[in-house]
Amino acid sequence: MQADPEFVPSFYAISFLRNAVYFPLYFFAIYAFALVFGSLQSHIPSQNQNIVLNVTLNTWLWALMFTLLPLLIIISKLLHYIAGMFINDEILRRTLDDSLENDLGEAIIQEYVAYYIFAVTTALLVLIWNHVYHRTKRNTDEASASKTADAWTMALAVFVVELFYFIADWIGFYNIGQFRTRVQLIELSRVGSLLALFYFFVLVLKKYRKIQEQYEEDREEIYNIPLTPDNIFQDLSLDPFKYYQRILVFVSQYILFTIYYSAFLDIVYNIKTQGIDTFEISRGNSWQGWIYYATATLIMMIYVTNNGFSKSFKDSTSFWGTVMAFHWDPKNESPYSNRLLITALLFFDTTVNIQMTIVIVVIVPFILSFGEEPVNFVLNLVAVLYIVELDDFPPAQHKPDPVYLHDGTSEPDDRTQEDEDVFNEHPER
Repeated sequence: MQADPEFVPSFYAISFLRNAVYFPLYFFAIYAFALVFGSLQSHIPSQNQNIVLNVTLNTWLWALMFTLLPLLIIISKLLHYIAGMFINDEILRRTLDDSLENDLGEAIIQEYVAYYIFAVTTALLVLIWNHVYHRTKRNTDEASASKTADAWTMALAVFVVELFYFIADWIGFYNIGQFRTRVQLIELSRVGSLLALFYFFVLVLKKYRKIQEQYEEDREEIYNIPLTPDNIFQDLSLDPFKYYQRILVFVSQYILFTIYYSAFLDIVYNIKTQGIDTFEISRGNSWQGWIYYATATLIMMIYVTNNGFSKSFKDSTSFWGTVMAFHWDPKNESPYSNRLLITALLFFDTTVNIQMTIVIVVIVPFILSFGEEPVNFVLNLVAVLYIVELDDFPPAQHKPDPVYLHDGTSEPDDRTQEDEDVFNEHPER
């Protein structure tokens, strides 16, 4: 009797397992890094006390965090190694980098290379943002100048990252000591998302501490100001049906993202098996693939600009910082169950709108460069943007209901129909 063939997990199974572990792992690990960073930063003398010492210590503290963050790859490799022990297929096991002794050093080097690329990119973008902001501010107000600078910076961020990867892909393999390696797009996308997540938590905790340091009357005044949610995960209603809907949306986005990410891993794996030294982009798709790559990069630049990613990022840090200050304020006695549910919503929001969004923006041009038919290129581009927009409020709902921290999340019940009529006639009020 012939034995049944052993089960060999596919890229889809591997990706589902990997993302199910990595998203919460990075969420809590980066949050812990931000907590440590905030705690250390709170002990630095203020600029009023000693501006030189303040700037010096802050610079060293940021350098320390950027030095330690790449070491998260060690945890990632340990998980790869453990997963590889349960896979019998040699090729698939190698895709998990199961050889911990041989691959760990190379992985750490690749991680630091990716962080260095983003450090240079960030420094360049900060200079560009300041230049555009101050130049635009001469002829307009501060808000418009900031919006213009954000638009330019986000578009250039996509272009610079893709340009860096294009150059690295052209260089191909290089040697660092005994390691022969190359810049991988998967590392660039992950590092970009983790740096954004770290900066997000730093700003959230900064807002949280700023509110906590206020007098009780001032805090109450802040809590009484309604908040405007940016997506359904920021609708803090804990009604079971609404919460169930948000879970379904997140699970749907997770599944769609994982399927798309699996296609990316499949392409990378096939290229690895061919032993290609240079130009993975558009491999085997000639000039048509390069047109797709350039067009997709342009579309991603337009997307992050029109989508208001930078403004949404800033608004979300203010939103969640205020929410945390309210629910973690001992005087409000927010139940631990509510805090847990709200933390889950924060996880949903950051996973979709920071981690998934940045990874997709970075890898989309590469994946689409392998498209065979023009119509498939268009359909795939529209479909992948749908993944990250699934949690947006419906277009018909021009403005979402404001979030009131004291009563849950919707408009106060004492608002009369007459008030509604007046508001509809004069929305500016």
